Amino acid sequence: MLVDSERDTIKQIHDLAMPRVTMGGGAMMPVAAVTIEVPIERDTFEVTYECKHCHHQWKETLLVVKKENARGKNDSITHA
Repeated sequence: MLVDSERDTIKQIHDLAMPRVTMGGGAMMPVAAVTIEVPIERDTFEVTYECKHCHHQWKETLLVVKKENARGKNDSITHA
């Protein structure tokens, strides 16, 4: 059962780099940092369980965090 739903944003910092112009090449030189606001959703669920042998009941609270990744798709993380 959904108990709570919350929308928020988090800040992610991405470094921008460009190749160094040297004889060896391959190394990247940091040029700037970009801060991006990423939308997230936090859903809190309460799950009820019952033992089929003794009928003991208990509840567990789960937190599901959905974050939009760089490709615009959602990533989900579940915490008990």
